[in-house]
Amino acid sequence: FFDTTSVSHFGARQHEIASWLDQRKGRGEAPPSAWICLDDEELLDGHDCEARRGFFEGHVVQTKSEVGFTAELAEQAISLLRSQLLQQQQQQQQL
Repeated sequence: FFDTTSVSHFGARQHEIASWLDQRKGRGEAPPSAWICLDDEELLDGHDCEARRGFFEGHVVQTKSEVGFTAELAEQAISLLRSQLLQQQQQQQQL
C-alpha cells in the first residue's frame, strides 16, 4: 500500500478518499499517476455514492469483508492500474 485514509475517523468512504486526494494537493504533492480503492464498502452504487460516482469509476475494487482480498481481485486491481497508466500515456502522446 502507498497510503490509507484515516483509521481514526470514519465517515462516508467516498468523502474520506476524495479528502485524502485533496490533502495531497494542499501539501503541494503531485496527484498519484494511478490509484485504486480497495474497500468492502460500496463506492459506486446507491444514492450516497451518486455525487462522486464519475470520479471513482475505473478506480474501485470492491472486496467482501467475509472473504477479503483474493487473487482475482488483485488481478482486477492490476488491470485498473494498467488501464489508467495506458490512458495517461496516450493522452501525453496526443500533446
